[in-house]
Amino acid sequence: MNEVFLTVPYSRMRYLDFPGFVNDTVTIAAKYNVADLFIEGTYNRLLAIKTELNELEVTYRKQPKTDMLAELRSTRGIMIDTVLRLMKSLNKAGVASQAEMLKLVTPFLERYMSSIQDSDTELKRELIRQLGKNFDDNDAVKQALESLGLKLFVDELRTVQSKIEETQNEKIELLSKNILIDKRELTLRAIATLKNFFHAIELGQLDHADLDYSALINKLNKFMSVYTTSLRTRITIQKKALAAKKEEATKKATVPTPTSDAVA
Repeated sequence: MNEVFLTVPYSRMRYLDFPGFVNDTVTIAAKYNVADLFIEGTYNRLLAIKTELNELEVTYRKQPKTDMLAELRSTRGIMIDTVLRLMKSLNKAGVASQAEMLKLVTPFLERYMSSIQDSDTELKRELIRQLGKNFDDNDAVKQALESLGLKLFVDELRTVQSKIEETQNEKIELLSKNILIDKRELTLRAIATLKNFFHAIELGQLDHADLDYSALINKLNKFMSVYTTSLRTRITIQKKALAAKKEEATKKATVPTPTSDAVA
């Protein structure tokens, strides 16, 4: 008797369930020689949809590059604060050998650093660009900053700003792809591809009775059994949580208030 596959409740799956489900299916099937089993065509289509789904996962699971941008902006703030704090400390110390250098760099740094610190994102970008241009064109300032131990922080500030702009551009690129991806259409194609793959296996064992498909079918069925059990458990928990929330809301709505008692 030919073995058949378990039914998977695809309609109950979330968009972001599909990348993992397809990846696991491919991982299991990859352990078998799909060409010898005459299922290579549908397997290759499964690989193609897997690539698309993995893009869906990256694009929709979280706003791309958000954490990286937050970290870089935090580092930028630290660099600015560090330069201003060190400059203040050096001026307060009043070391005679540094006096002339501080006269040169203090107006330069105050002109940009304090403004950068209090500006919005776009203005920060422009002020750091201006700082860099005037910095590159002024050898005396560069030498003074180097001698005072401040050049390292100015260089790092510029490097961090470059990384922020690069990461922001990457984020925009990823978000533009986000717009182009039709989640529903992609998941519908994924379901169709999965069903075709399983159907090809079932037809294969009918057309090629001399080949043993049972190991592959059993592995896939075991995976789907565990997955559907987990899926149903999650759905049950969600239903119970929703029912409890509704019940709590109903109780709150029916509890008499001091005002309603007084009116009565």
